[in-house]
Amino acid sequence: MSSIKVTVGLVPYGGVKYLPYSLPTLLEQDYPNIEFLILDQEEGKYTATKWVETERPEWLKRADWSQGPNLMHSGGMNRLMSRMTGDIFICVSQDMLYPKDFVSKIAKFFQEHEDFDFATARLLRWDFEKLAKTNTID
Repeated sequence: MSSIKVTVGLVPYGGVKYLPYSLPTLLEQDYPNIEFLILDQEEGKYTATKWVETERPEWLKRADWSQGPNLMHSGGMNRLMSRMTGDIFICVSQDMLYPKDFVSKIAKFFQEHEDFDFATARLLRWDFEKLAKTNTID
């Protein structure tokens, strides 16, 4: 199943408080053929990058980090897609938790359904204050 190369794109902006929780769920996926592209758009601040450099420098080796002007979410994702080397692109958010098999399930779906061009995850609300997942669709 790992013949498809997957590019996972993240555009953090503010919200550094989520990174200690959300980023590990992305970086610890069970799918072996992934490239992570992260574009920090907080012009002049780059707080996500600074936080990772200080608190979790080992994560810098797991992803391709870059900084740039604020192109908003879609502009940032378009910039990442222009650099992707994967067969499919998964757009993710900094304020979500991802199951360990999130990427492998999407890759499997695309291998089994070549006529599909787009997929998204079912988004369940995250109760950040309690650090708990809910069953409420967001």
